[in-house]
Amino acid sequence: MKQACLLLMTIILLAACSPAEDKGEASQPQEKSEEEQPGDYTFDQFKEDRSLDIEGEDISYAEEENFVGERFAVKGKAQLSRYYNYGYSDLEETHFVVKVFNEGAIPWYLYLSRQEFSDFFQELKKGPVDIYADAVIPEEYYEVEQGHLAMAEEILVRGSEAEWEPLDEELVRYMNDHSIELTARDVVFDKKGMSDQPFALSGISQIVSYRHIDSEYRDLEPTHFVLELRDDSVKDQQLWNVALDRKEYRELYEQALKGMVQVSLTAVMPEDRFALRKDFSAIGHDAEFEPLPEEYESPSDSAQAYMKERGVSLTGLDVLYDTSSHEGEPFLVEGTAELRTTLPIGYQDLQDHYFEINIVEDPYGDQPVLYARALEGWSLILHRQKYPQIYERLLNEEQLEVMVIARVVADRYEPGQGGVAFVEDIVVSD
Repeated sequence: MKQACLLLMTIILLAACSPAEDKGEASQPQEKSEEEQPGDYTFDQFKEDRSLDIEGEDISYAEEENFVGERFAVKGKAQLSRYYNYGYSDLEETHFVVKVFNEGAIPWYLYLSRQEFSDFFQELKKGPVDIYADAVIPEEYYEVEQGHLAMAEEILVRGSEAEWEPLDEELVRYMNDHSIELTARDVVFDKKGMSDQPFALSGISQIVSYRHIDSEYRDLEPTHFVLELRDDSVKDQQLWNVALDRKEYRELYEQALKGMVQVSLTAVMPEDRFALRKDFSAIGHDAEFEPLPEEYESPSDSAQAYMKERGVSLTGLDVLYDTSSHEGEPFLVEGTAELRTTLPIGYQDLQDHYFEINIVEDPYGDQPVLYARALEGWSLILHRQKYPQIYERLLNEEQLEVMVIARVVADRYEPGQGGVAFVEDIVVSD
């Protein structure tokens, strides 16, 4: 990469003189040019050449309103972000975001046109870049309490030592075998632009409920299960929720019920499922997997005896990850119960006659497993008149070790709600 002593490239975007009339569009550029500046070009010179009297550090976090429409200078290390908020919430399709750090100062989030700053965007995908910026808080985007958010009108790249990090060997092998050219780092910061484009993901995966995936995918619950896959191609943007066909990947599903798995797959974000300000969700294909050595803990001996006595064959894991197939069927939940003060959303009309206990257990139990993982559980609803002793004990003891037989009620269940069920029997394990 070019060192700081070499000539620096300036990327200039001159904004239109009048503000954009439509909030959905940024000010349109009149001219775009490139200039070279000497390597010792200072921040003071940058400000002087552009008649900028205000620095970003002069604007306190609570006084942005006083600087709306004023141009100011920002310096620091810029890295790509996905922070679309306040008046900038709907700009994801047309703008990317950089978070600009400067030691001892509050960071700024700057929004840049994808079309006008396309080369800069590609450079940022490799890693952080040192910049000077000419920025403004446009009146049409400003909202009270928004914090340090602004539109960049000009970027001067001071220098960059960013290089593409080598991809994981397993990911490279999978991409070669399946002729896939894109990875997560090609799509994370341009989800709309990369819709319908296949890309490869690879990493340790865990089966999760549909409450983890974006709502635009929740209609798939009867036919697809969800894996939370940790792909490390992009630092700080690693978790993907991927829906996979239950029939086609039945073996993978059954293995994921036993423990976490190493998975490589091809993912696609369908354009008709795109939504602003959402997490990373996709539909998966061509999945390959290897089980990890550790397995989830089985029900205890006493819980298995309890299941046999009650004629129950399903566990909470079976139902949590395929709820639509097991609505109305009894299943076992075992673990530490805690009292909740309000019922889950969709059940609050029952508050006068029912109470809720929450059971969340590590599926590995007490095993010393180091994989990062989500902890899910069950919100279990009990009738106050039927279980007054349980309610009173939880008020006094805070926690109880219990075994529960519960059912998901079909006319109450909503896709994506996670584990919510009604208790039909409960035993305290003293």
